[in-house]
Amino acid sequence: MVSSGSRAAIQAQLDWLRAQPHRYKVVVCGNHDSFFDPEARLEADSESTDTLDLSGIVYLQREAVTLKFDGGRKLVVFGAPDLPCLGGDNNAFQYHPPDAPWAGLVPLETDILKSHLDLGLGCPSLLREVWRTRPRLHVFGHVHWGAGREAVFFDAAQQSYEALMALPPRGLLWDLVPNRSWLLMAQTILQGINGFVFRWLMLGSAGSSGSLMVNAAQMYGDTGRMENKPQVVYL
Repeated sequence: MVSSGSRAAIQAQLDWLRAQPHRYKVVVCGNHDSFFDPEARLEADSESTDTLDLSGIVYLQREAVTLKFDGGRKLVVFGAPDLPCLGGDNNAFQYHPPDAPWAGLVPLETDILKSHLDLGLGCPSLLREVWRTRPRLHVFGHVHWGAGREAVFFDAAQQSYEALMALPPRGLLWDLVPNRSWLLMAQTILQGINGFVFRWLMLGSAGSSGSLMVNAAQMYGDTGRMENKPQVVYL
């Protein structure tokens, strides 16, 4: 939410959110929001007894909330701020990869998953948890240059694509030599065509097992300017 991580800066942002007209304001903190993590707080905040006013805000820290809407509709939102170590003790909720908290953490009934880590950084534990729970929407941030959205499908084509992207770089010349990436690329294309033809065309949208990934970062790159457009999603 903020860059400095101080209690005062976070409170100002919470006050702004509270003033917005939306019924629910669901918050997951980022690595710069140091005050939320006692182990990462700034020295001035660690010596203070001041707290945050979270009234009107749904703050999630490894927990779920059920949002109720008119007509009896409900959405289950699960949020967790954890992310792999970035270096620097003032980054909140860091973990060492062997101690990743994600396994079995997200409830199966989750409709919306809110985390801070962008999948593009590559946390295998979080990726496995997304595959296990398959939320309809996963909202994150952290990588400002990656702001935007992308539809993904939990099928063989997606598995092949992820395996392809996980391969270490070989270089342009080595990529011209037959290797495993050729096979994975062919599998991704063929399995993608198969998934489209036999699921979408034959079963329609009801046959889709997809999810929407949204990087909702507001800062434009590392410029410090809030220039990215807000992401609006209809579920």
